[in-house]
Amino acid sequence: MRNPKILGLNTNFELLHFPNFHEDSFSSVISLLDYDALIIDTSNLIFQYTDKEKYKNRYLVTEPDASQMKADFEHIQKQADEFLSAGHNIYLLVGHNENCYCRYERSAFDLLGDPTEFDMYSFLPVSLTLEHLKGKEIASCGNAPFNTFFEVNKGNLEYNATFEVQKGTVLAKIRKTDKVISFSQQYKKGTIIFLPTLDPDIMIETPKGKKFIETFLQSIYDIDNQLCLEKEVNTLPDWAEDFHILDEIKTIDAKRQAEQRIEKLKKALETEQKKLEHIINYKRLLTETGAPLENIVKQVLSELGFELCPTEEKRSDVIAKYGDIDIVAEIKGVGKSAAEKHAAQLEKWASQFLIDHGHQPRALLIVNGYNTLPLDQRIEEVFPDQMLKYSTSREQALITTTQLLCLFIEIQEHPECKEERIQELLSTIGRYNRYTDYSEFITQ
Repeated sequence: MRNPKILGLNTNFELLHFPNFHEDSFSSVISLLDYDALIIDTSNLIFQYTDKEKYKNRYLVTEPDASQMKADFEHIQKQADEFLSAGHNIYLLVGHNENCYCRYERSAFDLLGDPTEFDMYSFLPVSLTLEHLKGKEIASCGNAPFNTFFEVNKGNLEYNATFEVQKGTVLAKIRKTDKVISFSQQYKKGTIIFLPTLDPDIMIETPKGKKFIETFLQSIYDIDNQLCLEKEVNTLPDWAEDFHILDEIKTIDAKRQAEQRIEKLKKALETEQKKLEHIINYKRLLTETGAPLENIVKQVLSELGFELCPTEEKRSDVIAKYGDIDIVAEIKGVGKSAAEKHAAQLEKWASQFLIDHGHQPRALLIVNGYNTLPLDQRIEEVFPDQMLKYSTSREQALITTTQLLCLFIEIQEHPECKEERIQELLSTIGRYNRYTDYSEFITQ
């Protein structure tokens, strides 16, 4: 029977004098690659760096310990990646291990800001989504050798977290629920196995407690032996490929054809993905503010046939031409309605254009109002009545980005209406009244 050499970090098994088991602190610089398997107990890892200060009900690690902890976690993560890449396994005993806060004092200004939240599982080369819950009602749902682990340690285990498992094999749940408390996940050539810890009330100083702990540790050795045994399959020599049995040739050909179909499907998927991303990009008219909103409005205007002209910094958002019509536009994304100050800003740009070019441009105020709300909840008027007198007196056209999107969609679907719709917009004074009901062009 294989007897793997196992290293324990932050574990408490050294008093057992277990054969081929070695123990060290989490902050040690010991090389993981000297070992066949690794056990990490995450219980109270924070206590290696602090057990005093608190911030928002979590531990706060300050300098020099904060920088040391960050360096230790990065060191373990790098080694763990190499360890798993070499085909070894990591057994994570999931103890109480909540995120903490770190205050890195790189300068005096760091003392003034809020400390940074630190992920206490960032030493792993995989990301986790978990909730901290503690209990002992465990139902095994894995196959051998994991079901044997839960059977021989029955009544002596405690879980401290539940996990959202996107990739991996579920090994155990909270009894009579779907909440996962143990799972395994492949990473490169190795496996990370997330296991509950031993009941902390079990004392190694008592004969009974020592027996329980020995059984627990031996069951991890048994898991590792079985997992490694499954990997130990000899590779066929090259000459074996020249001799065929059963319907091997037919299966090889079918595999090749399947690979070709997959490659075609990948290309088709990539094409459709690009088309989808192109379509979805126009939704930015409904969600963005600032420069991203300006950029998508400019893109849509350009695709509608507007000729965009260069603008100076801190001047109008858009200067454009449509045919022989000059246009100046102000673009705004706001959490509420537009305001008279936005119309006043547009008037400023229109007046500047008159000074620079000697004739009055058409002025468009394009607003993404109530932009933090879903479209169906934007029931208030984006251009309120109190700003209409100012805008109409200056012959401004007021259009929402939702209306602009509907205009764009209709012209894409019915190009023959393009001139009529754009001329209608450019001749509007006050609110643009078409597309007040977006449902014909934007479905839910």
